[in-house]
Amino acid sequence: MKTDLVQLIKDRCNLVENNIVVSKILKSYLKDSYTSKIIECNEYSFDLSNGISIRIVNNDIFIENSDSKSLLGEDMRLTINNNSFILSYINNIRTNDKYIIQSFRLYFINKEIVSADIGEYQYGLDVKAIKEYIDNTILNLQFIHSDYYKQLKLYIVNDIYENMRILPDNYKELAFDVTSNKALFNVNDSSEEEEYTGNVFDLIYQFGNISLDNSNNTQMVNIILQINNLLEKEKDYTPKERQYILLNNRKIKRDDN
Repeated sequence: MKTDLVQLIKDRCNLVENNIVVSKILKSYLKDSYTSKIIECNEYSFDLSNGISIRIVNNDIFIENSDSKSLLGEDMRLTINNNSFILSYINNIRTNDKYIIQSFRLYFINKEIVSADIGEYQYGLDVKAIKEYIDNTILNLQFIHSDYYKQLKLYIVNDIYENMRILPDNYKELAFDVTSNKALFNVNDSSEEEEYTGNVFDLIYQFGNISLDNSNNTQMVNIILQINNLLEKEKDYTPKERQYILLNNRKIKRDDN
């Protein structure tokens, strides 16, 4: 049995109903969860058997896929207005020798990404304090009125530096904005600026190819590329001319997909 998870979200957030892009992003991100069982459901939230929890608070949609004890995993947040929305994401990873925190913020107007901030930060496991900063931030994600990328920078990266003067062992950042026509890469304090041509795929592909200490976790990059692919398809879509076939001498409309 499959459950229409996006429709369940629409039932609880009217702004999703009329936003095709948000609906498609949600469906793409949740596509593997459609066959999961709903183990708990109420007016503003539902929990799935695969560990994903979805909550709707006013015009904020929270999709939480972090382990409740270790807090490892990823969380996504959509903040929706009438013709714009912010999609933010954070992924907490722990390997044998490091903590990796990945995050992005994409700002959309209509069907376009108009600005983005993307970052990955790595800290050695010997930095004992970083676990507390990460855990406290992830536990309070839904209670702070800002996107996940800002929370990552403010409450992990900036705070641990200001309070303890601890820097990431490695990091990479990408920011771009259509109003300035600039894209800025920052890798371990080495910055490079280039013209933003509107080609999101090329920028994200470049960002994904920047290797940090042999790390190759591509989950975040793949999600952004998937979203960009959805936007490109939406731009290319034009309604096809209605065609008709005769069935038992009756004219029947046929929609070719």
